[in-house]
Amino acid sequence: MGMETPPGQGTRGTIPRRELTTGMKAKPQRTGTPSADGTDNAVAGDFIAVNDTGGFSYHRTEQDLIEAFEYIGEATCIIDRAGIQYRLVLGPNRRPMLGQGLGPIDHHWLQEAWPKALKTSGSTYRLRRFRTGNPKEMLSDLFETLSIAHGEKAAEPWILIIDGSETPTKDLAQIDRLLTEQRQLRNVTVKDPFGHSYRPVRHPRHWFQPFTPAFIYYVEVHSQRLP
Repeated sequence: MGMETPPGQGTRGTIPRRELTTGMKAKPQRTGTPSADGTDNAVAGDFIAVNDTGGFSYHRTEQDLIEAFEYIGEATCIIDRAGIQYRLVLGPNRRPMLGQGLGPIDHHWLQEAWPKALKTSGSTYRLRRFRTGNPKEMLSDLFETLSIAHGEKAAEPWILIIDGSETPTKDLAQIDRLLTEQRQLRNVTVKDPFGHSYRPVRHPRHWFQPFTPAFIYYVEVHSQRLP
């Protein structure tokens, strides 16, 4: 069953009228579009996309976004940092391009879609932050967790804390390797580059899925509760 399209989105593959009046590839009309908080939309260079199976992904640039999908309907929802949603459309040359902004994302839909993705693809989204009802905070959390999971470089290091001893690391993959031989995880805390702290939890291999690898996921904890 495919992913439900967010409310307020148009027909797949619709070409914006302005793009049909020119012989060259037009840039999407994004200026002046109201953002989720009512201000003018200042589009950042990166995006989050939700595909037709409900999977979330991070894309550093518009070009990276376009190249990540095989057909325009595969990306059912594209979101920028201002909370504006988009779709891929066919340009005049019949190649995919980013369409016009469709208005603010429906945050009720987003709050339902993200937990579903966590449930169905837990090994893909291993940073589990506190759920928030604040649309701005939720969007920020999604961009942060998906971008660092994607391997984007951060200004600050990851910190692995074992029995109070801190070890700076370059990324989550290095922490995974360091914890592979760690039998007990109760005395371990991980801090991401944005200052959020987590407890690692080992997800075992299921007996009925013997070829599915075990993995570690990270559950956010309140910093003031850390030892």
